[in-house]
Amino acid sequence: MRACPVARKAHTDCDSQKPAAGRARRSIRLSRACAPTVTRKFWHRWLRQELTIDVPSVLHSAWRAEDGSVGIIMVNVSEEVQDVAVTVPDYLGTGPCSVEVLRDGQSEGVRHGLTLPAEVRGTIGPDEIILVITRPK
Repeated sequence: MRACPVARKAHTDCDSQKPAAGRARRSIRLSRACAPTVTRKFWHRWLRQELTIDVPSVLHSAWRAEDGSVGIIMVNVSEEVQDVAVTVPDYLGTGPCSVEVLRDGQSEGVRHGLTLPAEVRGTIGPDEIILVITRPK
């Protein structure tokens, strides 16, 4: 069973013990063609046994921050590069907005004046994290 370097990195990079503020948003949908499943084994601490489950190769979640921006985080838990295509919903409802894509913490640029919903396409490597941030203009 392999350890999750993504979770370990996120935990060790945290410079504050204060919990993050924000609210979960209605989840996004990835294109079925770009989200195959992978079988993973993990140790269930309370049941004290190893379990095997099928999970999407790209896990994702959407959160709204206190400043009104919305972040969609995607993590590739497979051992292969995955193609991803995600339609960013109009969570903000404020008209044109900016969308920034960060890959493992490094910005890949900001697109301004986008009208949502908008599609974001790309690839995501094994154990890689992509964050798509939507901000009102």
